[in-house]
Amino acid sequence: MTEIKNYYTKKDLNKVYPVLKELRQSLNKEKFLKLYRKMEKQGYKFIGLEFNGQAICIAGYSINYNFYNEKYIFVYDLVTKNDEQSKEYGKSMLKHLHRIAKNENCTYISLESGISRKDAHRFYTEKMGYEKFCLSFRHKLKN
Repeated sequence: MTEIKNYYTKKDLNKVYPVLKELRQSLNKEKFLKLYRKMEKQGYKFIGLEFNGQAICIAGYSINYNFYNEKYIFVYDLVTKNDEQSKEYGKSMLKHLHRIAKNENCTYISLESGISRKDAHRFYTEKMGYEKFCLSFRHKLKN
């Protein structure tokens, strides 16, 4: 049986980390926990779809405001375990996030996806009805 759960506790985060690590491969557990605690203070939340007590798809998001999206959910992380992909778990997770957004009176759900992730882009646009809205840029600062 699958169910979507909110993750808060250290035990919960132990379920999240191995799934997130499949997307964020350079992230070690210590850095994950340290960053999560900082992000949590800014409103970041984890939800996950579980099957028989194991996380198989997770999403990390927060509710934000800006001038072009107004009130919106930003999905920072959405990942399904590699051996569980193509089973519509990502679709279930996004539909759940859509319900959260509606309950919170959000105008949009927004997310970013790496340039090389063509399959993910097709999923978002063709299966989930997302529009390609903008390009995202960043500049690494020297320490």
